[in-house]
Amino acid sequence: SLLNAPAATAPAKPQQESISVDPNAYDRVCIAFSGGKDSLALLLHVLELGVPREKIELHHHLVDGREGSTLMDWPITESYCEAIARAFGVQLTYSWREGGIEREMLRNGDATAPVFIPDGEGFRRLGGQGPEGTRRKFPQVSADLSVRWCSSVAKIDCFARYLNNHPMFTEGTTLV
Repeated sequence: SLLNAPAATAPAKPQQESISVDPNAYDRVCIAFSGGKDSLALLLHVLELGVPREKIELHHHLVDGREGSTLMDWPITESYCEAIARAFGVQLTYSWREGGIEREMLRNGDATAPVFIPDGEGFRRLGGQGPEGTRRKFPQVSADLSVRWCSSVAKIDCFARYLNNHPMFTEGTTLV
């Protein structure tokens, strides 16, 4: 009978090798900081591990850019990130794609917009001279990155351009 049948067991999961990283071994720790719970938890964890505050940088991607769009970011996001950085005594920097995700979403026969990265007391403009193309698509809600272009355009590419083009990252070691 079913009452006497042995209980089903889940298949054994393969053992995963854990990797241990000591953030104190790096010259700087750069955290992609959205202001959400995950990036805040990472900041707290890095501080608990004893990384000196002067070695920590929070880097926030302004998804709407700085040209006036209010499509995606909460109005308080930038000031919230600034308050967190101030409260914990760490540096905060910004990058963004010109016109933000709204410009990219509405792109019709134009190159993908340039990215602005921190450079001294101001910002440096990178790119924007690529091939003309048309997006005309709202960001997809999907785990499939082949259709979910918004994160790569508004966040990942902006952060990569900062890491690959700021002279600070050519010296020493950085944990990202």
